[in-house]
Amino acid sequence: MSVFFGIVAFIVAVLLAIGLQTAKKGTQWLLIFMGQRVPIRICEGLVWWPRFFSKEVYNILEEEVVVLRDDQPDGRTHETIMTRNYVEVIVRNFSVFYSVARHDAAQPKSTFWKLARFLGWEPGYDLLAFSQLADANVSGEKNEVVRHNKLVERIREIALPELRKNVRLHRYEEVLGISLEDENVPTTDREEFNDATGDITDALQLSVQKSTRSSGVNVTLVLIGDIDPPQVVKDAMLAKAVAKGERAAALVRFNAIETIMTGLLKFANVTNPTLEQVTALYSEVRGKDNAKLAAERTGDLGLFLQGLAGKYNPFASAQSAA
Repeated sequence: MSVFFGIVAFIVAVLLAIGLQTAKKGTQWLLIFMGQRVPIRICEGLVWWPRFFSKEVYNILEEEVVVLRDDQPDGRTHETIMTRNYVEVIVRNFSVFYSVARHDAAQPKSTFWKLARFLGWEPGYDLLAFSQLADANVSGEKNEVVRHNKLVERIREIALPELRKNVRLHRYEEVLGISLEDENVPTTDREEFNDATGDITDALQLSVQKSTRSSGVNVTLVLIGDIDPPQVVKDAMLAKAVAKGERAAALVRFNAIETIMTGLLKFANVTNPTLEQVTALYSEVRGKDNAKLAAERTGDLGLFLQGLAGKYNPFASAQSAA
């Protein structure tokens, strides 16, 4: 009996020595039998895999496909899309992140696969689909290059229409987080803006994932970096902001002139000034204020300093008018 167990132990040891291997982290193996791919995958970790079986090794780490970015070729730098309420927005820095599918959607439950999983084997149909992307290689390039290029183009071709469709479902206020109406209209609530952006990226990830799953990849993340209004809208918003700032500055100057006039009339003991006196004094003070602004812009402060020295009498015209 001890001889029998010894023989069994020896056979097991030999089998382990022949087949015990480790699939490196971040990779998956695909079985090759008689020159053909077999839909069996080996996931990362310890596995029993006879060394005389050939295999293909695939990277399953996350990779990025740049769909839209400024450093891409013409036609891929940005996308102009019209929102639901007919305002165009410009989308830049749009990327899709993917990895090779680690598990198939439907896991078979047969006795064979129960034993196979004990050995570290898994069904490999998605990985098989991914590997076949390079089968129609007629360019002479390496399969890895062909596969990567085909997959990148496929993801771009899927992602762009989905991007257009999802942005068109939203109003520009939600997409941009701003209002283009009268300046007194409040901007869009930031929570509403964040929700809309999250809805777009979530919907994009699901729709792109649904269409790329047949290629054997899993979409892990969709990112939209920038959504901007077109240049004509930016110019209009800038002009509106500048006009608003100029009106605010004019109001501040007017309030300052009013305060100065009140103080000067009080200092001159003019309790009931006539319209002519007020008009003349306003003209003098406003002229002095304009001279100050002009002097500050040109760097010539001579006129302004003369006024401070008392060589210019702001009451002259007011007294003559009285």
